[in-house]
Amino acid sequence: MKDEGRVRLAEPADAQAAPLRYEIDGSVGLVKIDHAISTQGVTFVAGWTSDGSLLVELASASGVTGADLVRTVRDDVASGLRQPATNRHGFVLIATPPPDEPLNICFGQQEARFCLPLTVIENFQLDARISCAPGTFAALSARRVGSRDWRLFLSLLPERETSGLIVEGIIDVAYSSPVEANGFAQGWVTHKPDTLVWIEDDQGRAHDLEEGYRWVRRDVRSQIHHLPGPGQETGFHLRTRFHPEARSIRLAAANKDGSQRLAARPVSHLPFEAKEVVAALAEATTPRHDLPARIRRVDLPVLAAARASEREVWASAEIRERMVGSVPSNPTVSLIVPLYGRVDFIEHQLLEFDRDPAFIQDVEIIYVLDDPDLENPLHFDAHRMQAVSGPGFRWVTTGENRGFSGANNLGASVARGRVLCFMNSDVFPLAPGWAIHLAEVLDRHGDLGMLAPRLIFPNGSIQHVGMVARWRPEWQLFTNHHPSMGMPTSADPSHGLTRVPLVTGACVALPREVFERIGGWDEGYISGDFEDSDLCFRVRDIGRTVGYDPRVELLHLERQSVELTSDDALLKERMTLLNACRYNQHWHEQVREIAE
Repeated sequence: MKDEGRVRLAEPADAQAAPLRYEIDGSVGLVKIDHAISTQGVTFVAGWTSDGSLLVELASASGVTGADLVRTVRDDVASGLRQPATNRHGFVLIATPPPDEPLNICFGQQEARFCLPLTVIENFQLDARISCAPGTFAALSARRVGSRDWRLFLSLLPERETSGLIVEGIIDVAYSSPVEANGFAQGWVTHKPDTLVWIEDDQGRAHDLEEGYRWVRRDVRSQIHHLPGPGQETGFHLRTRFHPEARSIRLAAANKDGSQRLAARPVSHLPFEAKEVVAALAEATTPRHDLPARIRRVDLPVLAAARASEREVWASAEIRERMVGSVPSNPTVSLIVPLYGRVDFIEHQLLEFDRDPAFIQDVEIIYVLDDPDLENPLHFDAHRMQAVSGPGFRWVTTGENRGFSGANNLGASVARGRVLCFMNSDVFPLAPGWAIHLAEVLDRHGDLGMLAPRLIFPNGSIQHVGMVARWRPEWQLFTNHHPSMGMPTSADPSHGLTRVPLVTGACVALPREVFERIGGWDEGYISGDFEDSDLCFRVRDIGRTVGYDPRVELLHLERQSVELTSDDALLKERMTLLNACRYNQHWHEQVREIAE
């Protein structure tokens, strides 16, 4: 034997040709190198040692390469040595050594080891892939799904046939945008333990299922009786960023034995409008009690990307403006009223505005048409309504449905008043002077950034005297609450300006400089929920207060336009939950401080 101090090696010392006998400090063992191969700059070395605790390293002229070492079970070796397989005799080394430098493989203990020259070949045939698969899978698992290195290691795993499945599953719903990397997929999957599962498109992009929302699919358990355990979260709902040209997707998996792909299914085009994306997301059913968790993890990012694309289009859209009758040339207040679903309320509002002298010189009226289907009717009816009802007004549109916040921001962009008053189309004054009163109160109180009036129902009972936040334990969310709603106005303790935590957006006035400083209404919300309380917190965030003044009283029919957005109760609930989750995500700590 060749003697190297504390180490003795049998001759010839070539562990690639046959098992090599060694002796370290009197302890005898065997090492064998089965494969030493290189591909795409990555070197794989697979083999076994009789001592599963033996140190194994790769070294070059530059020093130790820092290779990943994976110990594996080798039943064949354990049987030949008559040792338990749990000793993990097998090893796989994976490294990216410096190019063109000879490599050595080193075995031993910390202070006593031996190194052998390594002959590496460019040959990664099936037998080598199988032998290296446990190490390749370990390297794959340590990389981010879809990354360049991850794809490399995946390509080096042996592909499994459909027999001996390591994964079963179905993609029930799949949407992907044809213009950007945005979409979602839902389905179920079951697999063997220690298995990595992902979803991939036909362009090579992949997503780890664990990035999504997972839950126990009891319907799957009732049909698939060989699931690993009763608590396995077989259901998945995942935000995807597939290639815009992707036409199909499929489930795939890998473990120490190789990789496997299931049959592909086509993807549907994700709608462009965020409101339609909400409807598509509603098709994907998950446990109702846990909807907020799914929404935060998946739905909100999908919607945010869709709304961002919409806003890019809005930014370049032409604003079409029409003037009907005579309007003030230098108004103090700009009254901005979004229109959606119906325009007949204009005539009733104009009748009330006509009783107020301030609308001749001090208050301009801006109607924002947020419903493309109504542009033609409004075009032909506007002059008739103004001739019958009184004050002149402007109406603007871009031919798109921007939602409550987007419509308000559009109106503000063409407004000329130093005070901006936002009003729903189903709100009606009960007496003249209300708009100028709100402006004067804002002028007298410099700390005030936002002011709302009292709103009452047609029967005279309270609809709004300010808002508070209330915890909803069933959803684990804060929502808005109207105290004293439905009570007689005598139940309102306020008689003048009152600072309140929150106010409704059905009628609210802000100084223009405050509105511009906070960036206007947040257009990320869908369908008229929580935009107003969000606006309140952004006003509070710059050190201003929010106020309510019962000396101004208006009639509110409440949600007459919002009710037209959908006849589907489930879809309405989903929209409200989406907005609530977004609101809580942004303002949870601040809301908690003011909650009842």
